[in-house]
Amino acid sequence: MSCMQIHDIAKSLLQDFDNRRPGASFTHLNLELNIDQAYDLQFAIASMRKQRGEKIIGYKIGCTSAAIQRQMGITHPVFGHVWDSETYESGCKLALSLFDHLAIEGELAVTLGEDIPSSSLLLEHPEAICDIKPVIELHNKVFYATEDKRACELIANNAIHAGIVCSSIPISSDAADAVSNLKVFRNNELIGETLIDHFKSRIVRAVAELVDHLGRHGERLLKDHIVLTGSMLPLWHAGSQDIITVTVGACDRVCCLFEG
Repeated sequence: MSCMQIHDIAKSLLQDFDNRRPGASFTHLNLELNIDQAYDLQFAIASMRKQRGEKIIGYKIGCTSAAIQRQMGITHPVFGHVWDSETYESGCKLALSLFDHLAIEGELAVTLGEDIPSSSLLLEHPEAICDIKPVIELHNKVFYATEDKRACELIANNAIHAGIVCSSIPISSDAADAVSNLKVFRNNELIGETLIDHFKSRIVRAVAELVDHLGRHGERLLKDHIVLTGSMLPLWHAGSQDIITVTVGACDRVCCLFEG
């Protein structure tokens, strides 16, 4: 696929996104993409968004669990961009009209304490990962391509990432390396729970893979970038007047109300 083709398709997909119908062009483009070309599209769209003034504040690691991979119809983790225009504070109210088939995911995010020019540096200095926070990740959970092309559609559409609701308070470093539970509630009803066991030591390798991935596309992790680390839990639908809350242990929490 030529650079011109990548540019034209990326422009069409960005228009879909702006029209709140992410990926709709897959219904008529009949694209025969491989994974590398899907990422080329994702990075081309990201370049267009940066050119119009949006800012990348980090990246996501997604589809890390067997449960999510089964839901998405893929067999490997994926990566995407996190944008300043799609970041919200805990306690916010969000209109459902901002999303297409909204689904949520409870997980942990980390902040980088320094630039990470290489994966080897991170592996030697894991303390560069700091400020671990619970987040609610927001997704446009809709697909237009046929099932055999779903993985490429997922990647081209920024891994269906549509934003995050983030706590302003990081969990303590002791809690980060302890055994705890991450829980997801919908309207005070527990809908998902997973064990967090020595999280920080395990996530370093995943972030190192992200560093290598970004390097192949001319990007890198910078100080203060946030990284969504993926979840062992599935995605859940969120509807009008739903309150979603994610907790870690007894004290750390993030919540959001959806309206419309």
